[in-house]
Amino acid sequence: MLEERVVISKKEHNQVWVRALPAASCSNCQQKSACSTPLIEKFLRKREILVETDLVLESGDQVIIAINEDAFLKGSVVLYVVPIVALLIGAGLGEVAAPYFLGLSLDVLICISGAVSFFLSLFLIHLGLQSFFYKSFPKPVVLRKVN
Repeated sequence: MLEERVVISKKEHNQVWVRALPAASCSNCQQKSACSTPLIEKFLRKREILVETDLVLESGDQVIIAINEDAFLKGSVVLYVVPIVALLIGAGLGEVAAPYFLGLSLDVLICISGAVSFFLSLFLIHLGLQSFFYKSFPKPVVLRKVN
């Protein structure tokens, strides 16, 4: 299980909305100006996740949440490998279709078809995450309250 310390932003029945805590080590780091972690953290800090729990918790409590590593790896494959494979397939289809498009150069057609298939795969992943994948991937769980 991958674990992360988070803070509860609001509570609704047996569910809580959590957001990540700022990284404590960043304030003491010597490479702060050359590091992208604070920038990414600033961008994602407002992102909240809904987690179900049976624990008695209040807004502002710090908890440890966990998610199964298999779910994390499946999500990584979907988000990284699928678009790259789609790009390569699209480029290959562009090369096959090139003789039928006499007005375009081979390189331009390959670039266009690869880019279209890449962005189409990202759009389909986005739609899938909102419906099918959201229900099939394991959800994070609250392990314990941090004192």
